[in-house]
Amino acid sequence: MASFDPERLLAALPSLPLRPPGPKAPRSFLKWRWPPILPYMGFTPVERVQHWQIARWLIAAGCITVPTHCAICASTDKVGFHSENYYSVLCSPALCGLCHQRLHRRFSRPAAWRDLMQAHVRTGDEWFALIPAIDYDLAGYLRATRGEQLRDMRADPALFACYGIADKLPRNLHGIESAEREDRQGRLL
Repeated sequence: MASFDPERLLAALPSLPLRPPGPKAPRSFLKWRWPPILPYMGFTPVERVQHWQIARWLIAAGCITVPTHCAICASTDKVGFHSENYYSVLCSPALCGLCHQRLHRRFSRPAAWRDLMQAHVRTGDEWFALIPAIDYDLAGYLRATRGEQLRDMRADPALFACYGIADKLPRNLHGIESAEREDRQGRLL
């Protein structure tokens, strides 16, 4: 694979259509109830959980629909969202469980990922063909090129471009409640 081009990957990620929230939009974000997750592509565990919370809220509010087919192999088995850019909920392709597992394990099990790519890459311009074969700090790249404000996922301009989301978006985002109770030296109050 050639050297990794983050801009090419970002441009190739699919974009989900967004609708205004329905009348029964949840009043709060779901709470993360699983063991802590690891960083990925430079995104912190807190950023990854916040992304998950916003995506789940958008689904429950009727703003986005989970696609029924995997974006890599077209399987309909256990399809869910995957993210390479946790700062943008709307650029989350749908993956089946097997492709999702192979993608996340591409560093520890490169042969399985290579086999999947050989079976499904057609042009080399598919988003999954452009992800790095090495661990790359995409979050750091995005903050350096687009600004630190990206960390506030509730302020994503794409979410505010759709009528009604800003007014209904809950405030209980993971990691925010404790961050708001810190003193100036970063100690929890």
